[in-house]
Amino acid sequence: MSFLRRLSIAGCCLAAVTASPSFAQQAGFQDLDALDAVIATALGAQVGEEGGAAHRLDRRLRLTNCAQSVTVSEPRAGAVTVACGENGWQLRVAVRQANRRSSSATSTETGDPVIRRGDEVQLVVVGSGFQVSTRAIADQSARAGDRVRIRIPSRPAPIYGIVMADGRVRL
Repeated sequence: MSFLRRLSIAGCCLAAVTASPSFAQQAGFQDLDALDAVIATALGAQVGEEGGAAHRLDRRLRLTNCAQSVTVSEPRAGAVTVACGENGWQLRVAVRQANRRSSSATSTETGDPVIRRGDEVQLVVVGSGFQVSTRAIADQSARAGDRVRIRIPSRPAPIYGIVMADGRVRL
């Protein structure tokens, strides 16, 4: 049997095994459908609904299976923290917010800055079903929607991001 034929047969077998949902459970990975259900129950709303998770969890995640119960924190800064204390993993899951005016939106209309120079801000990168964040320091004052220069303490070069109405900076 030729090398290419053996390789294609092995690839087909591997694709069939990894596509099966039971493979993730057999390999010791957390069931993401069950985790989505736990988040929906804790928030009292389904994925995509107001007050629920903004997106389903990214199916590329491979989290070690949590034998204990998974904890879901109260919504804070537009997201909840989902954690497994036993294995040490935790995720920040974006929560779909209602379209209502906040006090920071009112201050934006009057021209007041949402963040001021020297403030510690949360720098966020938001993707489909996940959010990564770190602390940074604002190098200038800015209103919501403005481009602002910030610095991460461990990195000397400045980074530019867009100020969000809640005071976070989106990269």
